[in-house]
Amino acid sequence: VHHAVLLGPDGAVRASARADAADGTWLGTLRGKCAVGGALFCATDAGLTRVEARQGRLEAVREFPDAEPFVDAGCQLLLSREGLMVVGAQVLTVLRMT
Repeated sequence: VHHAVLLGPDGAVRASARADAADGTWLGTLRGKCAVGGALFCATDAGLTRVEARQGRLEAVREFPDAEPFVDAGCQLLLSREGLMVVGAQVLTVLRMT
């Protein structure tokens, strides 16, 4: 079982989510997450997913299926000056949101 918790500056829990391992959701894997501003971007086999805190829960609020050729659930995501860097087993790719 995977858990994600958003803590506030005072250490209080602001939002959380729970998922079974390998269930196909953004939290089904532990790798491939990158916090950007108030959002968490998650690499999935279906592309990128944007997760935000909503009423005490961490929820997928937007899907980016066009990113699917460049990401999968095994990728690592890093923030760079050029955009979101996808680190795969053999390839580095930079994704820019426009």
